[in-house]
Amino acid sequence: MMQVSLDQASLFCLQRQHLLERAPPEELIRVVDSACGLQAQLKTAPGISLLSRIEGFDRDLLEGALYENKSLVKVWCMRGTLHVIPSKELPLYHQATKESWLEYRRKALSKRDWLPLEERRRQIHPLAIKALEDGILERATLASRVRAEVGPEVAEQISDYSLVKELCYSGLVVPALPKKGRPTLARLEGWLPGIDPEGVGTVEARKALLRKYMSGYGPVSLGDFARWIGLRVGDVRPTLDSMGDEVAEVKVPALGLRKQFYVLREDVEVLQRIDTEGLKVVRLLPNFDSLILAHKDKERFTDPHFIDRVFLAAGNVAATVMVDGRVEATWKYRKGKRKVIVDVYPFEELPQHAVGMVELEASRLARYLNLEEFELRISA
Repeated sequence: MMQVSLDQASLFCLQRQHLLERAPPEELIRVVDSACGLQAQLKTAPGISLLSRIEGFDRDLLEGALYENKSLVKVWCMRGTLHVIPSKELPLYHQATKESWLEYRRKALSKRDWLPLEERRRQIHPLAIKALEDGILERATLASRVRAEVGPEVAEQISDYSLVKELCYSGLVVPALPKKGRPTLARLEGWLPGIDPEGVGTVEARKALLRKYMSGYGPVSLGDFARWIGLRVGDVRPTLDSMGDEVAEVKVPALGLRKQFYVLREDVEVLQRIDTEGLKVVRLLPNFDSLILAHKDKERFTDPHFIDRVFLAAGNVAATVMVDGRVEATWKYRKGKRKVIVDVYPFEELPQHAVGMVELEASRLARYLNLEEFELRISA
């Protein structure tokens, strides 16, 4: 069985995530696809993720793909969170992830003795779809209109956010162009005509998604995939087994001698050829970056002594500074009128070459934010 070093495993991911060499702007969809979606519960996160992956990236590129040509779309999928994904892949993500969240929703409704999900689909969901017949609506407006059509007891059971997630995971709506920064919704069939959210079966969808995930983040364990997609290990084991000879097992001793890791067989030779010598690359990744969330084992990119500086209380994940393939600091930024202030908090003293490269990344951030200057402050 092939063994690979932690550096080889990490650099394979960075290469597939376009974090060693940025992709050209015309490869936007491929970059998002390689990442298996960009987490988007923070509205600034997808753009900063792409800034680290695409040369000359600007906000118009992402906005155009989301709201003009609609080649990208925001949907709730993995782990019950909002992601940006390629629109043509919506059926795959929807079918692979919907049942776990809908089951969670059924249990939550039952605990509160509210209308069960199936009854909500009969009474509430059609009212929401009817309200959207004339076009997109702000999230709060949609919920308000639905509440106005039902009795007071049912109206109390309708919150803006939960209603939207129910509708999204039911394949009925998607987020649309925000109005003055406020989230809006559109009917899926109107926003993305021709896209059938149930156009692929659950088994096939999970297999296709595992294939994408292995290609982008391998070597991975079964636990990695289960955590990433938001399912139990037992739920995804049949998916791995169904891939047969498509998959090869590898060992990553630094992550545990007894742990089983897998890659696509077609990627074995690429993984073996990864050169870890002389790497000098720095990237500023946002909170909840897809790379940082890709593996259950948090030591993949972060020294175990500093994991609690990255993975914070209440499920928050810090913005990170990747230096030569490892997380070596966290960072924050603050916009002023003319400049952006970038604060970097190293775990240990940064290598000298990294300081200059952090400055270069800070200057990219300033241009992305349409600001003239930047101020970099590196804590001692």
